[in-house]
Amino acid sequence: MDDTIAGLQRVSFDTRSVDRSQKVDYWIDKIEAFFDVQRLGTEQTQTGFDGSLTLLQCNDVIFGEVEANEQLYTRKRSRLIIDQLDHFIVQIFLEGGGPIDGGEVVRPGDMIIIDMGKPHTRDSWPHHHLSFVIPRDRDPELTRLLSRMHERRLPCGHPLVQIINSQMTQLWGLQDHMTFAQMGLAMDSTISLFKNA
Repeated sequence: MDDTIAGLQRVSFDTRSVDRSQKVDYWIDKIEAFFDVQRLGTEQTQTGFDGSLTLLQCNDVIFGEVEANEQLYTRKRSRLIIDQLDHFIVQIFLEGGGPIDGGEVVRPGDMIIIDMGKPHTRDSWPHHHLSFVIPRDRDPELTRLLSRMHERRLPCGHPLVQIINSQMTQLWGLQDHMTFAQMGLAMDSTISLFKNA
């Protein structure tokens, strides 16, 4: 579904809108803009996969929400060459999590950074997260910091992570009541906190 609210372009996909037999293929088709899905748990294969993805774009940043069952996300070197996505993804986990490369385990409230220009693997449990997708050329200082933090887990106990979590959650809840300019200013304010996380 595509719609525009207060000048914000929003795109939503939900497996509950398609036939049970098509859910897995539908999800893989929608999520592959960012990740390859290498595996879905056997329980989902038997009972039907559920996942939803909502994205809105404000200026050069994409703000998104994902809720999905267990799956293995990957970005292999061969994929990096093909799509050449030059972005960072900053995710706040509201529920769920799972292990990522480097031995870290993401849990609710944690924040992780993914450099889309580098390989990445995450074996996600059922999860619900909010994300900012930020272009690499947006801010040289921010780029230097985020590129060093690829696959880094910032724990929920970190005060700035708690503030970022709160701001992203509030922004997502208020999206229908904000103008394009208001959302842009609020997102810029939140992203500026990443430099100190």
